[in-house]
Amino acid sequence: MHIRISILKRALSVSVAVFLAVIIDHYYSVLHEYWVPLATFLVMQSFRRSNLRMLLLRFLFVTLFFFAGSSLFDLLHGSSSEFYGRIHDVVLGGVIAVLCSLVIFPQRADTDFREGVVPVLQAYQNYLTAIICLLFNPERAGSEAESNKIQVEKALQSDQTFFPDWVYEAGFSLALQSGHRHFLVRVEQLGQVLFKMHAVARHAIDKQLLDELKDAVLQSVEVIHKNISAIIAVLNLKKPENPTSDLQDEMSVLENAFKKAVPLPLELLDMSQDNVHVAALVYDLKDLQKILLKLSEALK
Repeated sequence: MHIRISILKRALSVSVAVFLAVIIDHYYSVLHEYWVPLATFLVMQSFRRSNLRMLLLRFLFVTLFFFAGSSLFDLLHGSSSEFYGRIHDVVLGGVIAVLCSLVIFPQRADTDFREGVVPVLQAYQNYLTAIICLLFNPERAGSEAESNKIQVEKALQSDQTFFPDWVYEAGFSLALQSGHRHFLVRVEQLGQVLFKMHAVARHAIDKQLLDELKDAVLQSVEVIHKNISAIIAVLNLKKPENPTSDLQDEMSVLENAFKKAVPLPLELLDMSQDNVHVAALVYDLKDLQKILLKLSEALK
């Protein structure tokens, strides 16, 4: 649905720009050969959600293309009477395209990015809560975890979360491209870790072992929630309500609690399936904290 609306807006923007170009061509063109609307149409054929830099590059490319073509045409025919008229009309059409792109449904890449990522992070929060409930209350929270998994998958597959045209294309601003791509990769890694945690939480784990780790796990999950909420607040251009906690310290607390509850060398964990599952859960929580730490650093 989002893509359809975007396409309609883009089509309307191009249509209005070309219509204005035809009118301006009638009154202000030098040659009156429809070079103005042609240039407007070509300049506006940039990628969906492309930024101003990409639009200006296309304007420059179209102008140079017509300049070279006109020069070659005049050279072959031995006439240059219409050369400057063509360049005037092409530049006029390009200016119309740029102005219309800025005024009629302007493409706001940064806003689109934030609007696409925030729902995914919110779905992750709900999914993590459901996974922990499933871990400690498997009889009650099984269906809730599955439901939240479906919501995460829908959020990841939403039209708004795909940015192939302005994040991954070379035409996107080089100053922003690496940061946006890095952020998206980390967000996808968060989802992969949550899916692994869900698979572990489905197994029946010794209740006594879980009770020994419960406080440390819940404390770790609370810190993860706070940091995700802080990232969401920053993406929404708001000040975080709660300052982010030191994830490095929380990782140490969780690891120490695990070593106390399972005083075995890691090589011997295969002696107990419960120990293996708990170890996987602990290290998945640590992975979540490490990824969030990198996401927080990327926003500074």
